[in-house]
Amino acid sequence: MTKGHRRRLSLPLLAIAVAAAGCGSSRKDLGEIQVKTLTPQTTSQQFDYVNFHVEDGRMFVSSPHTPVDFDLVAMDDGCLRGSSGTQQLYFCPVSQRPDPDGTTHWRSVGRDLDAFSTRFREGGRILEIEATSFRAELELGKTRIDTEIRRHPGLIGAAFARGLFPASKDEEGSDSLHHEWKYVLAQ
Repeated sequence: MTKGHRRRLSLPLLAIAVAAAGCGSSRKDLGEIQVKTLTPQTTSQQFDYVNFHVEDGRMFVSSPHTPVDFDLVAMDDGCLRGSSGTQQLYFCPVSQRPDPDGTTHWRSVGRDLDAFSTRFREGGRILEIEATSFRAELELGKTRIDTEIRRHPGLIGAAFARGLFPASKDEEGSDSLHHEWKYVLAQ
């Protein structure tokens, strides 16, 4: 292969790389949000918070984990795709419409059988996330990040289902079959 031929082959590859880099930066950066428990499960618990970085249609964990631990994007078809470590994540709503009470059920596509649900209460002020026998309650405010969570509740719901929220003591009324945890969001 001649030197000129190699240059002609590399120019299209360079154009593809530049276009791909441009696509990655087109999401609007909304900033950081912290999910914090006010009642850590143990007094010696090292972390009572988890920070997430939020972009338009994307959420990834930033600390105490690393972005490689959870990175998820809302797709045009309503599904969520991303990764957690070396594992690919792919969640879709079970049906096109939420239940009559507003609950949206999500299920993983593929080998894993991860499932969770999201539901808003009190006019969108409270987001409930349920995964197996655990239920989280988040109070949302009026920031741009809160608005993004309302647009794509599955992003933060999947983070809870993947076990990324800090451990918390059960709220009053919880039992061994249903653990209820409350969290606060801070920016």
